[in-house]
Amino acid sequence: MTDNLNCMLCGSISFQRKGKIRTNRKILANKVLECSHCGLVFLNNDTHISEHHYEQSLMHDTVLDLAESRLETKVDDLRRLSMLESEIKDKNLVEIGSGNGGFLTLAKHLVKSAVGVEPEKKHHDNFNSENLKVYSSINEYANSINNSIEYRADVVASFHVIEHVKNPLDFLLQMLSLLKPNGKAFVETPNSNDALIKLYDSSAFQDFTYWDNHLVLFNKESIEHMVKKISGVTFRSIPVQRYGIANHLYWLANGKPGGHKKWNFLDNTSMNKQYQELLADQNMNDTLFYEFTKISSECKVAQ
Repeated sequence: MTDNLNCMLCGSISFQRKGKIRTNRKILANKVLECSHCGLVFLNNDTHISEHHYEQSLMHDTVLDLAESRLETKVDDLRRLSMLESEIKDKNLVEIGSGNGGFLTLAKHLVKSAVGVEPEKKHHDNFNSENLKVYSSINEYANSINNSIEYRADVVASFHVIEHVKNPLDFLLQMLSLLKPNGKAFVETPNSNDALIKLYDSSAFQDFTYWDNHLVLFNKESIEHMVKKISGVTFRSIPVQRYGIANHLYWLANGKPGGHKKWNFLDNTSMNKQYQELLADQNMNDTLFYEFTKISSECKVAQ
């Protein structure tokens, strides 16, 4: 996609969303668009993401060492492990976009085998020292098993990756291609109908969350529209709310992130649980989490 006003999933016309694209470089993208039919949100230009963008560590403005990075993602890594523990136990697991390896290091003690795919090179030496097998691309991993059904994964997981790719439908097909029949893929991605956008209409949050590395954003309707294009797969949604009331109130009061840390005295487990359920009922939870089950030997775009 270069400049495009039509939706890549359904071809329908789009309209411009309120909000700016957060970036620290000169890019051609200058609009956040939303499909008038399926609701997919996307940037009007993606040429700033080159083939080697992630490999060269161009995503983050600040670079954390491995220990700092894993500390930052620990809460999410533990949550994901808790959600998937019964699914991955004694199974062959592949994580696409394994980042700092935090989830894989936790999961490897439960699974039969744990493999990562991560284009960013900076932590690969650390992965080797930790006996984590990490490939640079999906194709490299697929070639390593000769695309053999016998050696395919039982579970493929990808957390906050699909919003970074130029062709999310093709990405999901690639994930499914790594699975054995009856295997499961799990995808976590931001919800474009986040309450801070759809309910509270926080301009500060919108200018923050529309990031130049996020080429697409899904809501429930758009991600389900996409998966319904694929034959041989079923799906279910598992609503997730990563941030609680303290974070949201801080955004509304100060227009800045980090309220879950700065105003953590407002966080209460039972209150946040109820808040999450209320938001999920309106499809305004901040995170989409989907389980895709491969029910045939091959999945492809239905004709």
